[in-house]
Amino acid sequence: VPTHRMKKESAEECNRELFNAGVEISQKNHNSLLVSAEQFSNVEIEGVEKLHEYLSNRWDNVTIVAAYRRYYEWIVSFYNERQKDVIFNDAISANKTDRLLPSLYHELRFNSVFNEEIRHKYTLSAVARYQTHFDNVVVMNYHDKSKSILERFYCDVLPGAIETCRKLKSIKVSKSINTSHSRVYEELAYAAHRRGMINIKEKLNAKKSVEESRRQHNIKQKVKKKLNAEVVEELIRQHQEKTLNLTSYDFPRKCLPDDILNEIWSTSLEAEKKFGGDEVDESMMKDEFDKYS
Repeated sequence: VPTHRMKKESAEECNRELFNAGVEISQKNHNSLLVSAEQFSNVEIEGVEKLHEYLSNRWDNVTIVAAYRRYYEWIVSFYNERQKDVIFNDAISANKTDRLLPSLYHELRFNSVFNEEIRHKYTLSAVARYQTHFDNVVVMNYHDKSKSILERFYCDVLPGAIETCRKLKSIKVSKSINTSHSRVYEELAYAAHRRGMINIKEKLNAKKSVEESRRQHNIKQKVKKKLNAEVVEELIRQHQEKTLNLTSYDFPRKCLPDDILNEIWSTSLEAEKKFGGDEVDESMMKDEFDKYS
């Protein structure tokens, strides 16, 4: 299935055994098959067409399910996800860029590839592509707290999941919180290294310093063997959080300029009006947006 920025010649080199496996699984499960993959949001329009051809030739009822998250939240999550590919120690060894990570402002203002991806992958565009070939495209509102996202999926969307739905209603589902990992301390360590304030590549007696810091703050946790870069990051974290009793969010930050914020708000409002329900409280949503930004 061709996906965004993928060469078509490489997309055609499919594993036919994988396709056939879907049929075999469904035959063992009353001709039902559930497939979940984040990559589905990356599929090009010709990929959607190929997917429709494959599914419609084998199943009579096909439901495409998408999850809607407000654009101003989703764009930050997408940005953080992309930065996971940047390995701290590799960046230290290469020592080529002024910053460890490009800022969200830099990505939105100057990175055309990043802007192409967010326009292509976000729910507005992704759902529109699937609706061109599939009649039943359901969008679940992540922000509707009347029931859990699991209950909504198994009870309202997935056909025939009667027992699973009943179980979900009878048990208390624990709230799953997917917290993002702050890379501020890595950024500070990298900046200090680039400016010659420290040399992370040198063998530092930093592990001992970390252990002493932990003892001072009565932290009963053994220090695992770490690379020098990780040790320096830990020292900065200890100073900020234990010595100063602050967090990574207490560092001064620059806000996005108004023109970019206005674009984000415009897309957020458009998506909310389409997927957020019949009544959109624009004033309340704008207040939430201002606090978030």
